[in-house]
Amino acid sequence: GGYGEIVARMGLDMEACRGHYQRLAKAPDIVAKVQEVFAEPPPEPPRDPDLMLYSGGFFSPADRQQMERVRAADPWDLVDASFAFQDPRLEEMLFRYRARSYPDTLTGEEQARWETFRWERMNDSALASLTLKDFAREIERLNQTSLSDRERQILEEMVMFVESIMPAQAFG
Repeated sequence: GGYGEIVARMGLDMEACRGHYQRLAKAPDIVAKVQEVFAEPPPEPPRDPDLMLYSGGFFSPADRQQMERVRAADPWDLVDASFAFQDPRLEEMLFRYRARSYPDTLTGEEQARWETFRWERMNDSALASLTLKDFAREIERLNQTSLSDRERQILEEMVMFVESIMPAQAFG
């Protein structure tokens, strides 16, 4: 088990590798460029549980069992139920699940917390792929173009939908 075996297993073309190496060795400033690329700090990992589904690791079997209890529970039972989650993401995810799926079960304080979350999500460009301001600008731009009656109707329906889901802060 040596070098040749590794090369064969990986399917490397050693002539191509030597050619690439020679080109890189002759490239001016290649070392500086590589150092520059790797000197940049890696992006801050997301802290939002919705965005951490792939970066936060898998849930433990115990947490998966607790999540199954959540899904099987009556929505009103979720208000006072206690779940022994091991993963810290799950408390916030449970709150958002209730807010999205069963908003009538939220207390006044929870409703305010949910509205604040929604407002931030729709207006913070670091969190939103399209902020409300961006949406309004795009609607304005589209209104300046020649649209068919059907396209204009779709645009109006989109605006009505967005207005229907906007947090209360948007209106006052």
